Amino acid sequence: MGAAVRQLIEEDVVVRGVRYRVDDGWHKVRAALTVGANGRFSRLRHLAGIKPIPTSQTLELLQFRLPLLPDDPVESKLNQLVESKKDAASSDAGSPVFPMAGPGRIVPTFKRPDHWQLWYFFLPGEYKNLREAGIETLRNSIVELEPAFEKHFKHLKDWEQITMLSVASSRCRRWYKPGLLLIGDAAHTMTPVAGAGIKYAIEDAVVASNILAVPLKSGTLELHHLAEVQRQRKWPTRLIQAFSAFAVRQILRILRSGRAPRLPLLARLLMRTPVFKYLLPRIALIGF
Repeated sequence: MGAAVRQLIEEDVVVRGVRYRVDDGWHKVRAALTVGANGRFSRLRHLAGIKPIPTSQTLELLQFRLPLLPDDPVESKLNQLVESKKDAASSDAGSPVFPMAGPGRIVPTFKRPDHWQLWYFFLPGEYKNLREAGIETLRNSIVELEPAFEKHFKHLKDWEQITMLSVASSRCRRWYKPGLLLIGDAAHTMTPVAGAGIKYAIEDAVVASNILAVPLKSGTLELHHLAEVQRQRKWPTRLIQAFSAFAVRQILRILRSGRAPRLPLLARLLMRTPVFKYLLPRIALIGF
């Protein structure tokens, strides 16, 4: 723990381990296989010369919390939206994709057991302008969409309470080279929505363990074993990233138009079918 990998140990184009640095200096670890599970900004991926390819446009958002107040009259906007889907197919008004949307901003809300979680989506490149406008302007822009949150925003006092996230997905054409395997966000950066990154990273690790344990124990690990890990995980990753790219395009469209579009009739009818009701949360929670 606390060790920063700085170099790969390579012999005859095969990765044989890593050199790392800690407080008392340089050290090295030799290994039959080095697994890069170190996230979207993976240093191991960079050192190996493997470059990710973008699979979606970039979204930017602010994430922060507001307290639940004792006399809180506000219900979760997301829960209201889910409930309204039951009658969406027969409703003339239709249901927006996101409940709180205005020009250049979308603010979905989530009611947690002890707080409200808010995401503030904004047009890419506008973060500097948001910071310069100040925290008061940010508060006012959300209260304008939902006045019931006005008293909650008294507890949002500075930018230290806010996390800025850049949401984008990408994947590497090849997740491995001799002696090295990338998994999780190091191999394919996922959207953080619905915990997709950690889910797919764990699934990568399970598949890698099942495929690699025996050849590692027997000392017979070959390049085709690493290729098999990617083969089994490639299509689930591509499918969920395709869904993610579609969602990103819709969010950007809403941000630019300032209106949440009505779902198509076919989509609203599908959302009422038992099969769809079963599949959608399963895909969201588990993946393909």
